[in-house]
Amino acid sequence: KYVRAFVARQAFAKKWALLQSSIVLQKYIRRWKEQIKFNELLVSYRKMKEDSQQLQTALQKNKELKAKVETINQNMSDSLQQINKLQEENKKLEADVSKIQKKRGDADQNYKDLHDENLKLQARVNVLKNELRQISPSGSTSAGELDLTTDGLAVMARALHSYNATQPGDLSFKKGDIITIFNKDQDWWIGHLNGKIGIIPSNYVKEIKE
Repeated sequence: KYVRAFVARQAFAKKWALLQSSIVLQKYIRRWKEQIKFNELLVSYRKMKEDSQQLQTALQKNKELKAKVETINQNMSDSLQQINKLQEENKKLEADVSKIQKKRGDADQNYKDLHDENLKLQARVNVLKNELRQISPSGSTSAGELDLTTDGLAVMARALHSYNATQPGDLSFKKGDIITIFNKDQDWWIGHLNGKIGIIPSNYVKEIKE
């Protein structure tokens, strides 16, 4: 009876020892699992921290890129404004050029008209000079030998400016001289002064009204 009790007690002690060992082992296993889980969480945390830093860096770069884009847009806007101003100035210049070309064309036409008028005046002067040579070849014919104006009477004119003959057949005179006019042909007249007869410019003299 005592022997069986002792054996039963030894068996119970072994079972209890095994049970204690199993509990300790489970505790170690649980702690090991917790450690592994903690390490995994730590790794995840570090990964998240790195990702967060990368995200912050990306956000900063994005902000800088936005600032650059705004600067570029502003520069483009300024450039477009300058281009519009240049286009407006170019239009004004083209309008000015057109006006200048038109004025130049008008000036060319006026020059042509003046040139044609000058040729006509030269022709009249030549005609008058030829008439004068036929009337008085030596330049000493008196006024009585000439045909007078259309009404048969000569008129008097006062010299407003002095005039020096530049071509044969012209009559020189000084300011204030009284010249006898025999023939009027618009810009050039035939006059007599100091025994000489010649052609004078009409805008240098003024007819004396009685």
